[in-house]
Amino acid sequence: MSRCVFNQVLVLFAVAFCAGSALAQAEWPTLAGSSSRAGTGTFFPPSLAAPRWIATHDLLNRPITFDHHAGPVASGDRVIAVGRVAGQDHLLAFDWWTGGCLWATPIPSRAFNSWSTPAVDAANGTVLVASGAALSAFNLADGSFSWRTDFFLDVGNASPCVTGDLGPRDRVLITDYDPFGEGASLYCINVDPWDPVLNPWKPGEIVWQAPIGSASGATPAYSDGRAYVAVAGEFSIGPGRIHAFVVDQSAPAKPEWTFVNCQPSGFYGGVSVCDGPAGPRVYAASYEFFGGIHSANMVKLDGATGDLLWSVPCGRTSSVPVVLADGRIVLSSGVLGFGSAPEVAFFSDLGSHAMRLWSTALDTWIDVDQDGRLDIGEFMLAGGFSTQPIVTRGRIVVGSPPQNASLSSAYDALWVMNYLQFPWSNLFLVDFTFEGGNSAAMADGSLYTIFPGGLSAFGGPLSRFDVNGDGVVDIEDLYAWFAGQGMLDVDGDGDVDLDDAAALEAFLRGDGPDERGGGPKS
Repeated sequence: MSRCVFNQVLVLFAVAFCAGSALAQAEWPTLAGSSSRAGTGTFFPPSLAAPRWIATHDLLNRPITFDHHAGPVASGDRVIAVGRVAGQDHLLAFDWWTGGCLWATPIPSRAFNSWSTPAVDAANGTVLVASGAALSAFNLADGSFSWRTDFFLDVGNASPCVTGDLGPRDRVLITDYDPFGEGASLYCINVDPWDPVLNPWKPGEIVWQAPIGSASGATPAYSDGRAYVAVAGEFSIGPGRIHAFVVDQSAPAKPEWTFVNCQPSGFYGGVSVCDGPAGPRVYAASYEFFGGIHSANMVKLDGATGDLLWSVPCGRTSSVPVVLADGRIVLSSGVLGFGSAPEVAFFSDLGSHAMRLWSTALDTWIDVDQDGRLDIGEFMLAGGFSTQPIVTRGRIVVGSPPQNASLSSAYDALWVMNYLQFPWSNLFLVDFTFEGGNSAAMADGSLYTIFPGGLSAFGGPLSRFDVNGDGVVDIEDLYAWFAGQGMLDVDGDGDVDLDDAAALEAFLRGDGPDERGGGPKS
């Protein structure tokens, strides 16, 4: 591309800068990528042919056993995960480029094999992790202790949720664990610096605490001033509930609204929130302990009122539904046995109701022994109740459990699927690896995932030059950059400015990236 042509398109910079800042996906700071639990990416998944690195040891060369169901998160040049080192649970940080361990900090022991994906509070430079009966905050740069909030009950399978739009009064939301009683709570905890007028709470101080009944795995979601949380039924035997709370207040007396599930199934996972012209929409899927492969249900609610918009049968799950811009929905669900089966299912929202378009289990099932059961080897083994898929650019990235799996087994494969095809098509499975597994994170052209062999990274910084995410670096990427469409932080310095366009132009001219492959400047 000539300098003359390059200068001519500079006039589009102002528009591109305003439109593009929110589009660059440089971080994956929490479960499902955002506080609303969107679960969507902006670029094509990188090749899974070979990992860039696999992390297996801490900085003292001690082996790490990673938490197999808690996903990693990524922020800047850090990849964060939870693991066990020398018999003690730790929060660990790794260099995004080399995989070298940067720090490892002991955390309270997880109760009942609980899993909780960490959350990065980038504004305050901390990473938050729920373990034991506490929420702990550590400095993102060096792992030093920042603050800790203790609870009366343990946290069980719930991941923290950080708000980012409340100015000097941002909060973290987390629930504790009481599956057989009615004593669980949703906690709203301050994360911002104390201010006598604007924010009269210290970091780690509980701003308010609200009873939510029976809860396990009740990961909150947040959007536009409201927190949403889905819980089990009374003593885990009645229909589940979904509550909505206004966050920026001191002491909520009760939820803004409560939805009672339309079938007697409880919720044991998170919810996702999508904002649109008609207002917020809330999605959640239940876990049913009895019945067949689709004995649970997925619901769509009006986020402002809690009114039910539709309910559709689905597999039992703790996973969060991933909603596409056109309303189609991806859900990972199921266990091996107990009348269930792991699957990834694709749904279409038809307004007043929803319908399943395909299922990786049912649409590949061949009942070889004619016993009417989905046995191992008779269907595609993908998905499951405890893995969180990513949907990006027509692709689904999702884990697969081992064939001899128990409920606590680590996922030992990672699949990339083309959701525009049917599972029985030869074009459905795009890529896979046995060096990946559960609940991946995608950031800066890389994909991070935990499997029995460690924490693996795929792709690399060269993917940053693929601005439009079509798998090819060409002049169309420069056009996309100036249109404000795609991955705009090309040079990886955390800012979107003309240096990014210059870096891309240099790459297209053949000058190539720097010695680190286009990564952050030293």
